[in-house]
Amino acid sequence: MSKLYQVMYPGAYLPWGIVLLYYAFHVHVFRFLSGANYVLLAGLKLTHMEHFGRPVLYWSRMFTMSELSMMVRLIVLMETGSGVMSTLAMASTWFVLSRVPAKQQSKLIQAPLYCITLLVLSAVTTSWTQRICCLLRVCTAMYEYRTSWAYETYEGMEQKVSDYFKVKIADAYLMFLLEWSSSSLHWASLLVVGLFSVVFQVYACSEIDLSDEPSNLSDYYHNMHLLPLGYPVPLNFITSRDNCKVAKRVFKPHFI
Repeated sequence: MSKLYQVMYPGAYLPWGIVLLYYAFHVHVFRFLSGANYVLLAGLKLTHMEHFGRPVLYWSRMFTMSELSMMVRLIVLMETGSGVMSTLAMASTWFVLSRVPAKQQSKLIQAPLYCITLLVLSAVTTSWTQRICCLLRVCTAMYEYRTSWAYETYEGMEQKVSDYFKVKIADAYLMFLLEWSSSSLHWASLLVVGLFSVVFQVYACSEIDLSDEPSNLSDYYHNMHLLPLGYPVPLNFITSRDNCKVAKRVFKPHFI
């Protein structure tokens, strides 16, 4: 909801530019396409708008499916060492999940399946970076899964939304680390990425003007529990209501 998170959250995907450039220069075609697809879907979800006639929920599901498919690719890559086999496994996972009807799909790709996939990856990998990232990602996935959006107090809901976006920012960095640790990039590249990320986030915190933010979102917080399963929390309530049919129905203008 905060203007700050509207900059910080998308900014958490900037480190992927380093990995994608590396894959492009070394002609790792399938890895490049996998990473580019992930970043593209993240962007489509974060806009909280309908694209190509598809609703926000669709893009949210596609994004989660891309994460699951990437993790399956890493599992097969760790087990076989074959880029071809891992790419086929990723494509097969995507195909199978995409064939599931939308309602069942939303339930299937929730935290339990996500956590099982992460735990399998942590079990087969020899990288301690990946193991730590997997365990942290399990924790954040379960946090999101157990979070209730039933209205409590205004301050409590405000804090809950803030915590949610902090967790999502952490998720973006953890997914980057999983991909980075599976590549042959030198460890020094992580220092560059880390420094760049810190500078960007500090700049966002210090320079974004928060004075013109909406002062009261009580009606919005009161209706958050009505959002359908798998619907991402909007970065900007007003924009999402103007551009998404689901948000327009849940957050009706006359409540504001």
